[in-house]
Amino acid sequence: MGGIKNGDRFRVIVETIKPEMWFTSVYGDFVVLVKDPDGKRDREVLAEESAAEDWDEGTMVEMVLEIQERVLDGSPQPGYMVVVSAETLP
Repeated sequence: MGGIKNGDRFRVIVETIKPEMWFTSVYGDFVVLVKDPDGKRDREVLAEESAAEDWDEGTMVEMVLEIQERVLDGSPQPGYMVVVSAETLP
């Protein structure tokens, strides 16, 4: 992951996209699609579904993301971006 490790945190401003494609993962987390801050790629972030209920296509959100791992069938899966806090911007 290029030097990024579990527990690292980042503050970003992102635009939410494709809400029709948001879903609950096999880990039970709610997956939201956002544009990378540079706008070149789409990313998945894990958020509380209740936090995302007011977001729609094009919502700008300032997020603090933490890199975490999830465990599936006893196997750790690193590199998930988990929303620690989020504020919808005007």
